[in-house]
Amino acid sequence: MKKRGWSHKAMTAKQRELFDKLAQSGKPNTLVAHSRIARESLVAGGATPAEARQLVRESLKDLKLQKVTSPVRIPWN
Repeated sequence: MKKRGWSHKAMTAKQRELFDKLAQSGKPNTLVAHSRIARESLVAGGATPAEARQLVRESLKDLKLQKVTSPVRIPWN
């Protein structure tokens, strides 16, 4: 991350903000919501939108291999 100039601190701050909003919204806790939050957080930390999309695609493939179909909880909430 450091070599790419990405900020883990900025990513985490955005993630916390967006997960708080999701928790407060009453909207469903889905992989779609988690993926959107992941993409937005990666971009907030310096990743390009294309890099963020690719990383989320890879993550979703990995989750599928592990037979994960939905999130269990909203992080930090």
